[in-house]
Amino acid sequence: MPPQALRSLVSSLLSLTLTLTLADGLQQEAQGPGVTYNTQNSPVRPAFRKQPENSSVTEGEGARLECEVEPASGQVQWVRDGLLLGPTRDVPGFPRYSVAGSAAAGVFNLQIDSVQLEDDASFQCQVAQSPWAAGIVSRTAWLDVLVAPRVSLEVKRENGEGAESWVVGNEYIVQCTASNAKPTPNITFTKDGVAFSGSEATVMPGSKAKLFSTVSVIRIIPEIADNGKEVVCSVMNPALSAPITRVLVMNVLYPPEVPSIEGHRKQVAAGETLHLVCTSRSGNPLATLQWLKLGLQEDVVVSQKWEADIPTRSSRSFLSYRTQPEDDGVTLSCEALNEVTVTPLRAIITLNVLFPPHDVSILGSPTVIEGDRLVLSCVASSSNPAAQLWWYRSGRELSTTEVTHMDGGQGGVTTVSNVTFVTGRQDNGMTIVCEAVNEALFISQSVHVVINVHYPPERIWIQGPPRDSSFVVGSEVTLSCFTTGGNPPPDLHWRKGSTALPSGVYQSTGKLAMSKLTITAVASDNLADYQCSAKNPATRKPLAAVTRIRVQFAPIDMNITSAAEVVHKGELINLTCHTGSSNPVAEISWIRDGIRVAADWLKREEAEYGGVSLSAGMTITASPSDNGKRVTCEAYSAVLEDTVNSFYQLNILHRPEFLTDQVDVIPAQEHGAALLPIRISANPSDVTYTWSRNRHILGKAGKTRHHLNADGSLEIWNLTREDAGFYRIQVSNQEGESERLIHLDVKYSPQIYWISDPAEVDLGGSVELLCCVDANPLTSEMLGWIWMDEGRKLTDVIQVSVNNSARLQVNNVERSHAGSYQCWADNGIPPSASATAQLIVRFKPHVWKAVSLAKRAVSGDGSDSANLTCNAEGIPDVSFHWARNGVTLDLNNPRYLQETVHDGPVHTGLLRILNVTANLDYATFSCTAQNPLGLDTFHIELVSTGPPDPPTGLELVRKNHNAVSLAWDPAFDGGLPQTFQIRYKRADSLRHLYVDVYPPESGTFTVTGLVPGTEYNFSIRALNALGSSGYADSGRGLTVVTAEHPGQDPFPTESDHTPPPRPGDSTIPLLVTFLLLVILLNVGIAVSCVHRLRERREQAGKNDGSSSSEGGQCLQLNDYEDVTSVQTVSAESESEPRSIDNSYEEASSQPDHGPDPRSSEVTRGHPQPESGLQKGPGVPQLPGFGQSVLDGLYRFHRPDPELPAAGIYEDVSDEPHGKAPHCPPDRKDQRQGLPGRPGPGPGFCADDELFEMWGELV
Repeated sequence: MPPQALRSLVSSLLSLTLTLTLADGLQQEAQGPGVTYNTQNSPVRPAFRKQPENSSVTEGEGARLECEVEPASGQVQWVRDGLLLGPTRDVPGFPRYSVAGSAAAGVFNLQIDSVQLEDDASFQCQVAQSPWAAGIVSRTAWLDVLVAPRVSLEVKRENGEGAESWVVGNEYIVQCTASNAKPTPNITFTKDGVAFSGSEATVMPGSKAKLFSTVSVIRIIPEIADNGKEVVCSVMNPALSAPITRVLVMNVLYPPEVPSIEGHRKQVAAGETLHLVCTSRSGNPLATLQWLKLGLQEDVVVSQKWEADIPTRSSRSFLSYRTQPEDDGVTLSCEALNEVTVTPLRAIITLNVLFPPHDVSILGSPTVIEGDRLVLSCVASSSNPAAQLWWYRSGRELSTTEVTHMDGGQGGVTTVSNVTFVTGRQDNGMTIVCEAVNEALFISQSVHVVINVHYPPERIWIQGPPRDSSFVVGSEVTLSCFTTGGNPPPDLHWRKGSTALPSGVYQSTGKLAMSKLTITAVASDNLADYQCSAKNPATRKPLAAVTRIRVQFAPIDMNITSAAEVVHKGELINLTCHTGSSNPVAEISWIRDGIRVAADWLKREEAEYGGVSLSAGMTITASPSDNGKRVTCEAYSAVLEDTVNSFYQLNILHRPEFLTDQVDVIPAQEHGAALLPIRISANPSDVTYTWSRNRHILGKAGKTRHHLNADGSLEIWNLTREDAGFYRIQVSNQEGESERLIHLDVKYSPQIYWISDPAEVDLGGSVELLCCVDANPLTSEMLGWIWMDEGRKLTDVIQVSVNNSARLQVNNVERSHAGSYQCWADNGIPPSASATAQLIVRFKPHVWKAVSLAKRAVSGDGSDSANLTCNAEGIPDVSFHWARNGVTLDLNNPRYLQETVHDGPVHTGLLRILNVTANLDYATFSCTAQNPLGLDTFHIELVSTGPPDPPTGLELVRKNHNAVSLAWDPAFDGGLPQTFQIRYKRADSLRHLYVDVYPPESGTFTVTGLVPGTEYNFSIRALNALGSSGYADSGRGLTVVTAEHPGQDPFPTESDHTPPPRPGDSTIPLLVTFLLLVILLNVGIAVSCVHRLRERREQAGKNDGSSSSEGGQCLQLNDYEDVTSVQTVSAESESEPRSIDNSYEEASSQPDHGPDPRSSEVTRGHPQPESGLQKGPGVPQLPGFGQSVLDGLYRFHRPDPELPAAGIYEDVSDEPHGKAPHCPPDRKDQRQGLPGRPGPGPGFCADDELFEMWGELV
């Protein structure tokens, strides 16, 4: 909402409030304080003591409107333009307004701070009415707000554009603007202090109400004298204490005066320097100066340098000008120009340059033939003034001359003088001089020539070899030609007959000249005329001399011609050999197939160059084998020992014929490409090739694998084995055709197309596996068989490979022969091939009869069910039949559920008995496995749950100096999860030590911490929740002697059992180090505890008057001691301060085994699982007993939460997470042979590694 509207709304609300207040409280106000009464006891009516007056105030100043009321009673408020401002001292909505004075004194002056234009209004002071008096209103007072103008001054041209400078003679408009003023201001102009009249003023509304803008203009035509004068605009209104002025300094532009040139002379010699000064006066701005050389086509700027002289108001330009001859008549101009000059102002001078001729020369040849006239011309180039010429002959002036003057350019004159006279031989070498003089400059130049008079030679002769000399072709022969006399010395030219020869080596001295010509003898030189001629410019007819030489040469050429151009097979070829001229005559013969043959006829005749030519003939019967062969004709010169020969290539037309090197068998490889080449001879060579196979034309246009090349060969792409075979090639030309068969042998990798799979045979029988392969080539060693189960080639059976088949004969088949057999084929061409055949050995059922499977325990109270498992191997599939105590079960009885599972040769028969009761179901159940080849029976005894049976087959796996690895066969577990405990002792000790096997279900364990070279006795028993078994092998135990020294170790060291590092196991070495430190700490604590317990026992013995025979011995780590006298501490109690020994000694009176669970030993520090041993009497139970800092660490290595805490054992198994391998149910009785225990046996898996656990009880 706009501020004005907001203030109006506030004032209306205040007025309404005031009215309501006065109406509701008239009575209270009549009786309230502040009411004045007169002497008649009547209230006195209020009146104005002072009323507001009209006033003027400048914008931004403060204003005060007075209002005083007497008596001071009632509500007083101000009204602005009819708007009530409210009765409060701080006027709401008007922060600059306030009511000043004391209300008690009746002073209500309106104070306005920083008056604004909006305060320009009418004001009234108003007293509200009361019950005893009517309201009163003061007179209206007007507050006149004065606003100072904003002044600007500018100059404009007639077109309204702004102007910064004034050009003399042009009219300009000077505009002074006083904007947004109140009241309208007064504007005046002055120029150089003189007032202007005739200004035109226009008043317009301002940007706000009550404001006005005034524009006043004057028109001025500047003169030169106005330059620098001030034009002043003065603005005044009541808001100003002094006028506002704006000043313009007139910058009047006017042209300069015409320039002048000083320093010029009428004449100047070329090469002198003129120092010229150009001056231009006046002008605003001062003129810029430049020097020009005026030309006919265009003016050339010479200089643009100038300087300004401000005090004298002039411009000067200095020019140093070096004159040249070409400057004669040149016009130099100095131009003056400023901003208001329409055309440049010029000062002009013309140069008159004096100069001598630049060049003096004599024209005409100074060479002349004896008796002829000599004409010479002397020319003096352009000169100012013209040059004068004089001739001198041997120092004497020649007066008979002809002089001519002509325009020489550059303002000068060229002078020409001619002289003529007749010469004789005596004038040869005479000097002629021409002199040119410029008289104005007094400068002369001269030039001369030497006369050369020519005359002919006098005599000529040739010197050469003796006339009877002969030269062989290629020899060098020298001829010398001499002349005497003549000027100049004559030129000597050689000719052979009518042919000009290159010039020889020329020499001259005095009157003698010589030319030596060296030639290399050729046949045409024989008896040829060699002529030498002498000539100079004065010779009318050349002098000449002639000589001859003799040359011996072989035939200069040879050619062979045939009587017929076209010869067919069987026709006669008549050849003629013709030799060129030779000297002496040569012998001619024919050569064919490297054999020299005598000519059929011979002819001799005279020839050129004085020699003899020969012709010889030969006749040949045309044969295709001769086509293209060469027949040579040879001419031999015995004198020269030189031979010339030529050949004729036989062209015999015949049909295409295959060459002897044509290949008939082409090897290639499948999936590759093959090229069937063609080797033929044919004339003409335009041959048509046609390939076909099985009467089908190959290589036709279109998308095909067969491509006919330009040479006739056939290219086949993407070969397949079907492409192998014979291809017919037919070749023909205009003489006939031929054909041939070419065999394509495609090699390809083997492919097995049949194999005996599967092959079945009864145990003990014989079987043959057959594998057939398709391949090229077929080799004797390309086929074979591999037994896949062994991964090696078979060597212990009969293998026979014949052609493309491989046979494998297996006799006396055993079960081990069953499995996969691979037939492989490799003929060297990749890829090799292989196929697999399954050999199935059929045999009668064999039931697994492990001791642990012969019993099954379950509660007989009818609440549980029993699952009897019968595993059998056999091929073909086995069926199972069940009997109870020899009586076949009625499987229709709902209490019996039977299921059979087949997994290859292993079959599982499952019998589930529901709601087992002791009376009905505790019996012997018989499982009979049967197939067409036979049957096998196994008996399973269903009994009640109880302690486990003793393990069997305890044996030594391996040992070293401080560790022994044992293995055993778990027996019947009593129907509950069982664990194992190893008991051992030294031969020289009566005390046994005990170790709990971990993992509990393992069948192997390694006991560590043994003494080297010491005999130990080991035994083992099984435990479950209902008790323990007797020790294995009736307690006899297993005697083992450890190795004497570590070097005797057949047993791997600890590092051998350290599993390879896995990603993320970088912390294991640090962890192992930490564990060793903790173990050592626990050892120390244990020793301390043992020592303290011993002291207490000794003290108790002394008190009781008795002692133990072994009380003074220190118990070793890993020791268990059966101590019945140790106090039992409740697991919940934490008040027992005494340390409890971590070992106990077996009392001699306690039996070695028995079903009593109270006699079961437990491993101290190892909480047993719920299904493990129960705590018996004498076993202490401490708060947190069995927990240690190691528990958390070992959990890091054993994340399986189901494994019991075994913090004191170090797991060195090769299996991940320390878990032992588990045998599948069908392999429980297959044991891998171990050191010291050969052959398979029950209790171990054939393929699993032995699980080892080394550790000590702390």
